[in-house]
Parts: sequence; structure tokens; C-alpha cells
Amino acid sequence: MKGKRLLILLGSVCLILALTLVSLPACTPTPTPTRPPTPTPTPTPTPTEVKTLKFGASLPLNVPFGYKTKKALDVIIEEFNKAGGLVVQGQRYDIELIAYDDEYKADKGRTNVEKLCYQDKVSFIVQMVGTPVTAAVDVSEEAGIPMFASVIQQADFVKGYKYTASGDMPECWDVAGTGWILARYPDTKTVYVTNVDDEGGHVNTERYVKSFQALRPEIEIVGMDYYPRDATDFTAMATKIASTQPDMVFAGGTHGGNDLGLHLKALDAAGYEGSVTQISTLLLAELFEVVDPELAEGVAGIVPSDMNPNPNQLVKDFKQAYIAKYGEWEDISFTFMNQFYVLVNSIQKADSLDPDDVMQGLEKLKLETLMGPVWMCKRPDLGVDRYCSGAITLDMGVIKNGQLVWESSFPTEEIVKGLPKVYGYEGLWGW
Repeated sequence: MKGKRLLILLGSVCLILALTLVSLPACTPTPTPTRPPTPTPTPTPTPTEVKTLKFGASLPLNVPFGYKTKKALDVIIEEFNKAGGLVVQGQRYDIELIAYDDEYKADKGRTNVEKLCYQDKVSFIVQMVGTPVTAAVDVSEEAGIPMFASVIQQADFVKGYKYTASGDMPECWDVAGTGWILARYPDTKTVYVTNVDDEGGHVNTERYVKSFQALRPEIEIVGMDYYPRDATDFTAMATKIASTQPDMVFAGGTHGGNDLGLHLKALDAAGYEGSVTQISTLLLAELFEVVDPELAEGVAGIVPSDMNPNPNQLVKDFKQAYIAKYGEWEDISFTFMNQFYVLVNSIQKADSLDPDDVMQGLEKLKLETLMGPVWMCKRPDLGVDRYCSGAITLDMGVIKNGQLVWESSFPTEEIVKGLPKVYGYEGLWGW
């Protein structure tokens, strides 16, 4: 009996042990650890090849404002390339400037543009000035190469064309320059206007007269006189002006340097006693080669942007680079550099070198230049419904004790507001 009980007990224990083993989780052998693969070094990417993008220019290198513009563009482009150049869709381009002398002659300007387009194969024309522009624009347009230029007769430059634009709108000078001058000389009732005897000079004079009379309707234009661009003797013109003794002589055709000095010298000799003004940049070094500082006392006009008490960083960097390259600072009209900044900003905005894309990039384009902010505008006054002309900021001042004295700035926003007041077309300038 005891043996039977022992067998039953052993059987129960075995059953319990078996059930326990079944209920325990299965044990898996611990895997042998494996070493992670050694990472393959990422190869250093080969630097993208820097390509060259050719910009063309045709300038009057035989006169100061022309060769100074070329010197300034050389500095700007050199510094631009050092800072990384132009990047379009990930590809870097350094800019190469190819410039020729047109001597401010229409036929030479046209020949230069033909050479730039078809021989040098430039992608863009970054600067031309004045009369040669209208003689050459058909060439660049037919070649499909956008031209950015400083031109007075903008109706002949933007109307009917697809690939043209200007970073400085002459009408801005009218609105800001004549407005500031009239405010500074509130008692002016009579004005005599002088200008160069070419297409640009006549167009300029028409605009100045319209601006004077729109801003102050009681103003009387008592005379208009024209002279050859290369004139050095203004005696006859000054005698005629002195005989009428207007309150103001507005020397609309000068570039603010030696040509203005020749005006002042002749007017003084003829006995003129009123004020002399103009709205080109006053260039003292050139001016004082022709006249003594006393004779230029009180002459008003545009002053270089570097005289502004708070110049932008572009001006500071440019001036430093210019002195480093040439050893000295010179009187420079910053206006003629606007085209470069408008062009590269439009390319960057479009992220394309396609001419149509670049021109489209001008739409509502705002940018900073050596003259301050530029706003690209439409030209309803010319029947042009595309952004093709830049409204600019102007710094104004006078000559006092042989020095230029900055007085005030006429900001771009105010100029844009002023355009409809002089030329009409409220709400159609693109802003």
C-alpha cells in the first residue's frame, strides 16, 4: 500500500514538473554579436566649375563721366566676383565686362553693339548712355540680348521693344530735382533753360519745362537755348541770358563738371546776377579746373550718395574698394552704375539667364544700389505696360565755401508718388 502511494506521489510530481516546463517561455540562444560595418567615407564633391558670363558696355571713354563709369564698373564687378559671383540654378558665374569707346557718337555706339552681340557673344548689355543707345537698340533687340542703359529719350528705348530697361528714370530727376530746387528758391518766377543741341537735350528740356510748370504753374520760362555738345565758348548764349536777367538759369544739359564751369564763367562775364541750378551730380574736381570756387558759390544740384550722412553699405564698400584699386577717390556719378545692380538683381530673382525670364524678373523689383533704393516701374506715360524704368533716390545739396554740402534726400517712395502729379496716370505706374 505504501509502495502504491509512493508511485502516485512520484507521478504527481512528474506531472507538475512537466506542466511547469510547458508553461515557461521558450529560451533562444543569445546571438553572437556582430561588428557594425565600417562606414565608407563620403567622397569630397568636386567643386562646380565656375563659368564666365559676359556683360557688354559701350561708353564715351573720351570724356570724364564715361571713363569714370568704366573704372567704377571694373571695381564693382571685381568685388562682386570676389564675393561669390552670380549663382543661377546652382551654377556659379563670374562676370566679365567687355567695354568699347563710342565717343558719344551714334554710329560708333551701333558698331560697338554689333560687335558685342555677334562677335563677343555677350549675354547682356549692362551700360550705354544717351544718344548712342537709340542708334543701337535695334541691334541688341534683334539679337535677343537685353540692354540695360541710361537714356534720356526713354520713349525711343522702351516703347516697342521687349528686351530694354533702365535703372534710372529721367522723369524722377524732374520730379525730385526741380521740386527740390523750387522749394529751395521759393521766390523764383522766371527761368531760362539751357541744354545740349541733340535729341536728348531737346527731350530733356521739354520734360524740365513740363515739370517746372506742373509744380509751380506761375513760373514763366523766359528762354530756352541749345549748344553743341562739345562747345567750349558760351559767350553768345550768356549775353542773351544776361539781357533778360531771369531769376534762375537752369543748366539742364551739363554733367556737373567742366561744362557747368564754362556756363558759370560765361554768365559771370556777361553780368548775370541770378542763381544757377542743374540736376546732374556736382563734380567739384572737374568744375574747379574751369572756375574758382567763389564763382560756383551757391550752385545747387545733386550730390554723390557718399555725402549722405547715412550712406548704405554698398556705398561704403564701393568707396573703400575704389580707393584700394586706384589709390584715390574721385567725383563719380553713381547714376550710371544702377544698370548693373538692376540686371544682376533681376537675374537672381528669376534664377535664370533666359532673356524672357530676366525681363520678367523686373516686375515689382525693389533693390538697393549706390544711389539707394530703386523701384522698377511701368511707363503708362509712354504707353508701355511692363516694368522697364527705375525710380531712384536723389541726394541734393549746394556748393558752399568751395565744398559740397549735402542738404536732403528725396526718397524713392516720394518720387513714385510724385510721378502722377507731373505726368498723370494715377495708379498705373506699377505701385
